[in-house]
Amino acid sequence: MRAEQHLEASFRAVLKNMNLPWPDKAVIEPSKDPKHGDLASNLALVSAKAAGMPPRELAAKMAEALRNEDTSLASVEVAGPGFLNFRLGDQWYAGVMNAVETEKDVYGTNDSLKGQKIMVEFVSANPTGPMHMGNARGGVLGDTLASVLAACGADVSREFYVNDAGHQIDKFARSIEVRYLQLINGEDSIAFPEDGYQGGDICLNKEKDIWLKTAEHPEIERYVGDDIVVSDGTSVLGAGDKSAIANVMTAFDIVVKENRPHGDIYVAFVPDEEIGLLGAKKIDFSKFPVDFAYTVDCCELGEVVYETFNAGSATIRIKGVTAHPMSSKGVLVNPTLIATDFVQMMDRGSTPECTEGTEGFVWVNSIVSNPSQATVSIKIRDHNREKYEAKKALIASAVEYLKVRNPRARIELEVKDMYGNIADALTDDNRCAVDHLYRALEIAGVKANTIAMRGGTDGSYLSVKGILTPNYFTGAHNFHSNCEFLPMKSWEKSLEVTLAIIDLTAKNARG
Repeated sequence: MRAEQHLEASFRAVLKNMNLPWPDKAVIEPSKDPKHGDLASNLALVSAKAAGMPPRELAAKMAEALRNEDTSLASVEVAGPGFLNFRLGDQWYAGVMNAVETEKDVYGTNDSLKGQKIMVEFVSANPTGPMHMGNARGGVLGDTLASVLAACGADVSREFYVNDAGHQIDKFARSIEVRYLQLINGEDSIAFPEDGYQGGDICLNKEKDIWLKTAEHPEIERYVGDDIVVSDGTSVLGAGDKSAIANVMTAFDIVVKENRPHGDIYVAFVPDEEIGLLGAKKIDFSKFPVDFAYTVDCCELGEVVYETFNAGSATIRIKGVTAHPMSSKGVLVNPTLIATDFVQMMDRGSTPECTEGTEGFVWVNSIVSNPSQATVSIKIRDHNREKYEAKKALIASAVEYLKVRNPRARIELEVKDMYGNIADALTDDNRCAVDHLYRALEIAGVKANTIAMRGGTDGSYLSVKGILTPNYFTGAHNFHSNCEFLPMKSWEKSLEVTLAIIDLTAKNARG
């Protein structure tokens, strides 16, 4: 039994004795900071309303009950507005060691992935650069991951991937050959290919001395020999939006000129994705009657996104009581200090600068205050819906605690959902959108790189509205910076994917 499951069983016994139900938004998870213990839970925070007492007071009672209920815990501590932190004791670890000794090779195995075929690619040696310790690390991690998946019942294939094919490598090889001949026969003996990036730093703007430097952006050296589009360094290139529009319109031009079969195709060009998906939220869906859709945005060659954040915002408005300092004792209620009290109750380990991958965050991104009032603006993000809701519940519990602590202050909380995780909209009925995309990548000869995006797309909103909308790459790099660049061969592959999707949906429509 996992530690989380063991602790949940103890918690359920405690709640039963307290005549409290198990809350849907309860979370038991490993602590982000080992200094806080092995495990942490928000159980007291999300049970406070049902118990009719402040979260921290309830947490103290739960902590005492757990110490009596579960002797395998070394410590139970109350933190912040009502979090519970736990450390596992020697008794727990002894039980794990006994289980390992008894079960031997079958310890930890299960059937959770039975019937699934999974291929694990690892090492991925780059023929244009030297082998290094990272390759060795990748081999260890890849083999370990494959072994874990196999222990869960999956049919696992291990694949050593060598990136030695494609137009990029072809041009690179030709460039190396030409340079070799120049060194042997003289610099003027043969001309270096003019149709490609020749390596090194790129001068974006000679007059203003603006450079795209390989030391800062080493990824550009992967495109030696390729045609690369850049800006003049004084603005962003806009390769996400502009190249996507070029992709779609070029595909339509090809479909019309070649009279290629196709199903019903609808296109929506919308603005203001970066400031809250405002354009997508204005779509008239009566004019967009589709079964599924795609966005073409960001990301380098092969990247696919159908997992995004659940995103929301919270605003706390605090109205204090003003008074002159000479007579403020017992009268003044400082809204700025209340705002900072709220910030102190948030986990500093769960902020954007401390999280990565699929880890969510609560980001206090502004406090505006004066002697009479303060406004706290918060962004809430998490890929996991339950954890996202738990973060909203945490903020609500913290605000309730502040109200109890500052009865003369007027404190209001407003929480808004912005968009949801595309993956939560995935069903058996609409999965063809994802299947078509992966098949289109195969047809285009592009290796898929599926990522969980730490953000959202217009598709995040469309998916919530019932239109599953995965995203695929434009091929560009360094979005939203003056060093943004677009390798043309990557863009051409994106176009090929678009045409393949059109072909596949046409075949599907014909049956």
